[in-house]
Amino acid sequence: MPIILRGSLPEQAVGAGFSGARGAVIQGEHIQVSLLHFRAHEGAQPHKHPEEQVSVVLRGRLMVTIEGGTQELGPGDAFHAPAGVVHAAYPLEDTDVLACKSVVPS
Repeated sequence: MPIILRGSLPEQAVGAGFSGARGAVIQGEHIQVSLLHFRAHEGAQPHKHPEEQVSVVLRGRLMVTIEGGTQELGPGDAFHAPAGVVHAAYPLEDTDVLACKSVVPS
């Protein structure tokens, strides 16, 4: 269905093995959009994936490391992780993030 109502998707663990985030995931043919919740101090360890990723902090504070630099992000701030680039995210407090990733055919 092309319309997805808030709360209609089950919360699930994402980034198994490297992330403590949980949230709702919408999977399209070419894009994946996730509304993620990170509990304070339970972030995503350094990792990379074949998908390009853009993430926007909606609430809270997130320390992001990417391409050798580290930056604290707050509401409205974003980061771009190109495909194959190692990145990590460490929430300084409970943090909500909107994450969008391209879909790479398997």
